[in-house]
Amino acid sequence: MPREELPQASSLGSITVNGARAIGPAIAGIIVVASGPAMVFGINAVSFLAVALALVLWRRSTQQQPAVREQVLPGLLSGMRYVRSAPGIRRILIRCVLFAFPGCALWALLPTAAHDLMGTNAAGYSTLLVLLGVGAIIGALLMDKVRQIMSNSTALFISAIVFGLGTLAVAKVSLQVMWPIALISGIAWILSLTTLNVAMQLTLPEWVRARGLSVYLLVFMGSQAIGSFIWGIVADRVGVAWTLVVAGVFLLLAGLSVPLLPLIKVKGKLDRNVVALSTDLPVLSLDESKSDPVVVRSTYHVKKENIDAFREAMWPVRAARLRTGAASWQLLEQTDAEGSFAEEFTVPSWEEHILQHTVRWTGHEEDLLTAARALADDAPQVTHYMILGAPPVTNTGQMKS
Repeated sequence: MPREELPQASSLGSITVNGARAIGPAIAGIIVVASGPAMVFGINAVSFLAVALALVLWRRSTQQQPAVREQVLPGLLSGMRYVRSAPGIRRILIRCVLFAFPGCALWALLPTAAHDLMGTNAAGYSTLLVLLGVGAIIGALLMDKVRQIMSNSTALFISAIVFGLGTLAVAKVSLQVMWPIALISGIAWILSLTTLNVAMQLTLPEWVRARGLSVYLLVFMGSQAIGSFIWGIVADRVGVAWTLVVAGVFLLLAGLSVPLLPLIKVKGKLDRNVVALSTDLPVLSLDESKSDPVVVRSTYHVKKENIDAFREAMWPVRAARLRTGAASWQLLEQTDAEGSFAEEFTVPSWEEHILQHTVRWTGHEEDLLTAARALADDAPQVTHYMILGAPPVTNTGQMKS
């Protein structure tokens, strides 16, 4: 999707998923009453044939292939390095855990709560699921208006508080009272998830978006899986009602923690368009393997009055290098020459360094580098070194001198 349409596309995805969540349980409840649960699981299994058929028939539009194709393992590692070096992404993942871990208690324990606490059957439980799904659809439709009137952090605060109150209500109220609460809780659930999803997609540049979203889904689904397991154990010990109360309190605390750990705001809009790295890429002249690590060293000369500002400006450059492929980074200051600095970073391979130059370096990273270099007296001298492997061995088994 075009970047400016990502919020609307995310809302549309939420509508389709939660539309199925609203319609599916209603149909399943009718089938369970008529024929029992076995028929529901059988129909559900067969329905996946339609999904497989859709994937077989799908013809994706052709896309321009990059000059260097990334290998699977280095690509995964570069994605992990990006997440580790991006404070905004890490904050989104933290907020995801703080909401999804206690929030999954309602979904995990709702069947038992509907039966034991509300005294209803499969049809009543299906009704609650339908209302949660309908509420989620309403929330997705309202997302565009919500984004106009409140910040992402405010939306996360409100949604966590509302969903926490809904979780507490499951433990205390009757089925009929729970119907409107389920509807509102569905709105709060999708408000939080869509806010996090959109923030993630808008923060990630295109080259790492799929990998970053996979980490987000791993954190979200992992929090739900581990949380459901833990909440189930707790329910066996203290009962479903008390477990829902504890989970609801944790959700309220998650909402109250938003002012302390808000989503990181960015001044203006991040330029995520790919640009050529300002340092020219030399032609590889060595006959060594292109999989050997590469060390890039840039030397700077800085006037005395700019030294402190230069040191401070280089820290965002460090994060930019690590996000785009560097495995390590350091800033060196010459001891016997005031104002002489060397920036040095290591990239796992020459191919990775080419990708860093051609598809990973965005306008945002270039702005950070330009701001730091503007504090130096002149353009830096950039030198590339390749870290060679083991020394060559002769036919007699002796190392060459």
